[in-house]
Amino acid sequence: LTASGSDPEIEDDEDIDSDCVSDPGSDAPYPEPPPTAKPGKVPKTKGSNPTLGGEEQDLDLQQVARKQHMSTPIKQQVFNTVMESTDLQECYFRLARLGLKKNSRDVCMVLVQLCCQEKGYNPYYAALLHKLCTTQLRAVQYSVQCALWAHFKVILATPISINRCINLTRLILALHKHGDVTLAILKPLDLHQAIHKRVLMFMRVFLVHFLHLEDKPMLEALLQVVETDKLDNVRIGLTLLLKEHFIKDEAADTWLEQVLMLVESRNRLPVPQILKKARVASKALQQLQ
Repeated sequence: LTASGSDPEIEDDEDIDSDCVSDPGSDAPYPEPPPTAKPGKVPKTKGSNPTLGGEEQDLDLQQVARKQHMSTPIKQQVFNTVMESTDLQECYFRLARLGLKKNSRDVCMVLVQLCCQEKGYNPYYAALLHKLCTTQLRAVQYSVQCALWAHFKVILATPISINRCINLTRLILALHKHGDVTLAILKPLDLHQAIHKRVLMFMRVFLVHFLHLEDKPMLEALLQVVETDKLDNVRIGLTLLLKEHFIKDEAADTWLEQVLMLVESRNRLPVPQILKKARVASKALQQLQ
């Protein structure tokens, strides 16, 4: 379950545009009270130090931005805005003034990257992305999809930390809860028999967190996959993963215990219940065809 190496640079390559062929999510996200945690802070830990930490605390924001691979002026401006804003509302208005239709891709790239590099998952970024989606729904949803897919490319290209996998997973599921993305976001990942070991690591983390959803939203998400013809690969891949790496895997008890240690203790389900929900999800994917 481990992955070595430092967190890689997320490159803003031109190929990502050809991958972003459809808008994710639905047209009816619902609001939720925004978290009080601020960027750079571990959520629910008052007075915790910024996770940019160490020597970086002594650098000005431009230097930190460059160190975080914010290589263009607009990305640096987005980074500065996030770090300088006193709360979510101020950050939202300042980012909106940058021009979301023109710059939403850079805004989302920076927000997703910052979320993934935090030491602990920070719900601030999902709340901010959701708020931006409610202003320019399709433009921002499209850009969120591109930013997440860029991170999937990194998973295939280079080792990443388990911490980044967890943050990426929880960000996706938070956006899914708001209606800003669907399980269609998994479309670029090859989830079939010869699954890449780093993709398998990410999908184990993702599915364990997904199986912690209540039965109704979990089954609704799976139904949406089944009812969408263009998502056959996602349906087949999820079915195979649940069958081979949860239900039939003799070592499942061992690696599940490891992954479950990464789930918030207040929400953590025991291994038998996770395996039971995996069987329910697998059966639903097959019965709903």
